[in-house]
Amino acid sequence: GARTYSDWLLIPGAKIVLVQASPRTRFDRMKNRAQQKVNDGTATDKERSELAMTWRDFLRQGQASNEQYVPENPDFTVDNDAGIDHLRSEANRFCEEFIPSSIRV
Repeated sequence: GARTYSDWLLIPGAKIVLVQASPRTRFDRMKNRAQQKVNDGTATDKERSELAMTWRDFLRQGQASNEQYVPENPDFTVDNDAGIDHLRSEANRFCEEFIPSSIRV
């Protein structure tokens, strides 16, 4: 998928969707994912490193910023702090706004 603004310019009619979560939410989710992988024995070196990372380390490494480029005027913005049910609701709202009902599944 397209990740940069210049990628989006190559796709006629593309919509820019900004999905954002607070640094604390992203940190907590990273730690939880890493812990699950360690618990089930499938953790990689990266995941073991993430599990050992402190909040200060996370901020220092710049992982607290969402992305290098955040569009000023996205077509749609999703707040991803509230959990999976809210994310599903936001996905449905996007579909209702941008996908014609005649082709929605």
